[in-house]
Amino acid sequence: MLYQSLFSGRRILFCIPRCLRYYYDKRGEQQIIGGSEDFLYYTLSGKKKTKLGDVTRKEILNELTLPIVLSSLGIPVEVVCPVMDHELLRPEQMNTQRNFRKIRRFTECIQAFLREQNFPFPIKVESSLSLFGIPSKSVFFREITGAVQRYERNGYGITNKTFEYAVTDEYERNEEDEERSIYYRSREFARLCRLYDLGEAYFNAHKMVELAIEGNHAGVFIHLPEGADFDKMVFNLAGQLVVYS
Repeated sequence: MLYQSLFSGRRILFCIPRCLRYYYDKRGEQQIIGGSEDFLYYTLSGKKKTKLGDVTRKEILNELTLPIVLSSLGIPVEVVCPVMDHELLRPEQMNTQRNFRKIRRFTECIQAFLREQNFPFPIKVESSLSLFGIPSKSVFFREITGAVQRYERNGYGITNKTFEYAVTDEYERNEEDEERSIYYRSREFARLCRLYDLGEAYFNAHKMVELAIEGNHAGVFIHLPEGADFDKMVFNLAGQLVVYS
């Protein structure tokens, strides 16, 4: 990709997904934070906590380190930050107009913050639903989730045993979080998250590659956070991309 970019002048596309800002309220229910400023809330145990906006902004700048470095070396790059609002369509209580209004505000705040940085390359923040569509309605989503749940051996190289291990890992991590209600600490919720993570990651990986092909880019780099090993495994199934942390 670097070779093609240097000798053809074609940009490398960086897809840097932006996770939603969540918190668990005084009932232990999952909620969305709109905007990117500091957010004060009370937990299930009555503790007063603050989600710092500065942490979010620093995370974004850290995630842009690689495109900034490559751009400084004369390699043409372009960045798109999909705000992963498709998560609101999972079968739970999050799919509300109020939450989508919060996400629109969050998207606008992140776009304004990045515009202030005056990066020497194009950078766009956009809803993942607008960019890619609804994952759960796609063939990619249905085929991989069905195959991994039904068969121990399948064409994806992710066995049912690997999937169940990922569910257990998610469940054990959630179960230790005392801010959550019983449902959000349950194995049922962990399974729902991992099943949708599986289908959404496979769908988004293919859509990000398609975006790079449509834009005639030299290739696509996709940033995933540290510790997202299961998601990295799924993204790598798409090929024609480089996943990094």
